[in-house]
Amino acid sequence: MCLIPNGIVKEFSGVVYDVDNKKYYYFKNSKKYPRQLSVTENYPYPNDNYYKFVIDNFRNRKIDYLKKLGEISNLSGYTANESIYGINLKSGAKKRYTFRGFLFMNGKPTRDIKPKN
Repeated sequence: MCLIPNGIVKEFSGVVYDVDNKKYYYFKNSKKYPRQLSVTENYPYPNDNYYKFVIDNFRNRKIDYLKKLGEISNLSGYTANESIYGINLKSGAKKRYTFRGFLFMNGKPTRDIKPKN
C-alpha cells in the first residue's frame, strides 16, 4: 500500500506499507533535489503517525470513514487530496482511493466521527 499526496507539487512525502513483511517505509524529497527520494523505516513522530492511522483504516476497509474525516475537517484555504493505492505485486491488481486530507494531532483526527464497521 502506498499513500501519497495528489496534485503537482515539488516537495512531497509519503509512505509504503509492505503487507508481507509488516513494515512501513517513509519517503520524501526536497525542493533542492525534487527527483531524489530519501527512504527510511523510522518515522520522526512515532506517536503522531498520520500515515499509520490512514493505512490501518484502509486495511480495515474503512475508506468511507477516511472520506468523511476529510469532509468534516473544514480546513480553510487549500485542501490537499490524498491518494492511497492497494497494489498486489503477485497479481498486478491495483486499486486507487482518494480522500481530502484532515487535521491529525496527538495520534488522532482533530475532529472525529464514529467509524462504520
